Amino acid sequence: MLLGFLSFHQDSFGQNKQNEIPRLGVRLNTVYDYWVFHNTINLNVNFGSHNLYIGPELVHIVMLPNKYDDVDNFRSRSTGLNFGYRYSSRDLVPKLKLFGQLNFSIFQMKIFENQMGPPSTQEKISVVVENTASFGVDYNIFNKIHLFSGLGFGSYDGFFLMITSFTPTFYVGIDYNW
Repeated sequence: MLLGFLSFHQDSFGQNKQNEIPRLGVRLNTVYDYWVFHNTINLNVNFGSHNLYIGPELVHIVMLPNKYDDVDNFRSRSTGLNFGYRYSSRDLVPKLKLFGQLNFSIFQMKIFENQMGPPSTQEKISVVVENTASFGVDYNIFNKIHLFSGLGFGSYDGFFLMITSFTPTFYVGIDYNW
């Protein structure tokens, strides 16, 4: 943790004198957020150490979060939107960087609630806004191809990092940058 802080701290002082042009890229990513898997294909825009990304996602819901009733049924697949921001440190060793990332996912969840009397089930659709903060490592395999992985935490209550619904997160992926 201290190594990560020192690495980011060194990059925050002074201005970058290089005239960096934005570079585009594509990111394939798989995220596990305790109760849901996200598979994303994102378009990246890189500005030096800064990276913005956005793209569609396929969501596979493994189980319902604690705020829902265990006996309710749910549709296990959904689609949504994934976007975020990443800040990378300078190289710690050749081709290896640390990064911090804020990730957001917005998707629909369809729940079939059981109830007494007709109708016996009622369909409810809710929009889930999931957000996470994480640290990770990025390894540059070839000139334009990067492998990355990270760990963090977040929530799915719709407000940035509300810990009322603490969600651990883990992800792996690959980047291709032009």
